[in-house]
Amino acid sequence: MGLPKLMEQAEAGDGDALRALIALGIPRQKPVSLPVALPGGPDGVLAALEAGEIAPDEAKTVMAVHLDRVRIKEIEELEQRLAALERAVQEKGSDR
Repeated sequence: MGLPKLMEQAEAGDGDALRALIALGIPRQKPVSLPVALPGGPDGVLAALEAGEIAPDEAKTVMAVHLDRVRIKEIEELEQRLAALERAVQEKGSDR
């Protein structure tokens, strides 16, 4: 269906045609990330959110980054503890 036909139908009161014209006239919005410093830790994120310095969706994204960092640190610590336990078991086995 061509644009003139859509315009004709919209002028005649066709709601679907009007919505289609509006959709054609308004470009799709894409989220834009602006480079900003991460607020210090989860408390900093909450403080920035409360102060209106960052939007709720930004706070959610930043908080996810902080939580991912914590998970990575936990995994690294578990790997170190497991390696230490394995070394201890090997040393105890070689002492026999």
